[in-house]
Amino acid sequence: METETRDARVWPLVGLALLTGGVASAGVAQRGHNAFAVVTLVLLSVGVGCALFDEVRHQARRASRWGGTDTANALLLGLHAVLALGAGQAGVLHEPLGGVLCAVYAGLGAYFVLHRRRTVVTA
Repeated sequence: METETRDARVWPLVGLALLTGGVASAGVAQRGHNAFAVVTLVLLSVGVGCALFDEVRHQARRASRWGGTDTANALLLGLHAVLALGAGQAGVLHEPLGGVLCAVYAGLGAYFVLHRRRTVVTA
């Protein structure tokens, strides 16, 4: 596995996570109104989700020991998962979307922790 030389960052990950959820929510909210808008917003949310995955992957492959930024990234992804599930249950988000976003954020958090720990051990 190649390691990255990037600095530890929290805000790009948080911003991309919020943008992914917001665009997906807007796409679901347009359901039944305009098919073009729905397709465009869903594709945009997939693209932003890919950028989020890329940022998580780069953060996990940094060549340094585990630090406070890594803990913050893991906790914030977990917080996003819990908030997405809660928003789905409370009716703020379309319920299936809340479950999907919860699974995505939880999966990204698990991916980050597992790969970050493996990078720290091998570095």
